[in-house]
Amino acid sequence: MRGARALPTTGGRTIVVALAVLLAITAVACKKKPGGPSAGEACTTGKTACLSEKAALLCGEGDTFVEVPCRGKNGCKASGAISMCDRSVAEKGDTCALGEDPKDRGFCSADGQTAMVCRAGKLVPSFACKKPDCHVEGRRAECSRATAEEGAPCAAEGDTYCAEDEKSVLRCKSGLLETYRACRGKEGCRGGQKPTCDETLAKPGDVCLLTGLVVCSEDGESELVCQNGRFAVSRPCKKSGCKVTNVAQKHIDCR
Repeated sequence: MRGARALPTTGGRTIVVALAVLLAITAVACKKKPGGPSAGEACTTGKTACLSEKAALLCGEGDTFVEVPCRGKNGCKASGAISMCDRSVAEKGDTCALGEDPKDRGFCSADGQTAMVCRAGKLVPSFACKKPDCHVEGRRAECSRATAEEGAPCAAEGDTYCAEDEKSVLRCKSGLLETYRACRGKEGCRGGQKPTCDETLAKPGDVCLLTGLVVCSEDGESELVCQNGRFAVSRPCKKSGCKVTNVAQKHIDCR
């Protein structure tokens, strides 16, 4: 009786290769396709989709998805078709979505020292918080004692903050902070958005808001009055000069 014949070596290799290809095709066919969107894909304005516990896609400018970090304690959470990305904490340089993050939206750093806004798809510093206690209220970043550099990006037209030396008020105009009012009194400029400004001392020509307000000149030689949005010399104080007697009530004494 003859023994079983072995398959030819070449034919055996052909069979093995064919089986390997078949298995690979089967594996690809059975692999689950990802069901979620990805960065760069078209989207609907306002759409958010979680990528992980710490990242999400936001529908940005041009109705395309961009990936953003969710650094807040709640991370990114999805419930059905709704996803929520906690961005109450952020870092300078984080990606932001221009369409989803308008210029009046603010972000805070983890250490509470810096408020940021979205510009050109990245978060950039807007103002510093000296406490530090930066927090987000609604869409806005706020703190109890804010200072900023002239020329820094700002959130909303007309917003005001103290300058870094706390001796003047900066105002947001066309997306940038510019010098607005001098605060020459001893209390200077203090506070967060819409700070107080001690203008019991001023120079002729300084911007003022309250028509009829009477203050002392910075050199103590004259009394000034607010007229048409500017301080002007009201009268000289030749005998004993002009002195501020009560800063809170803006009382002065000119003799």
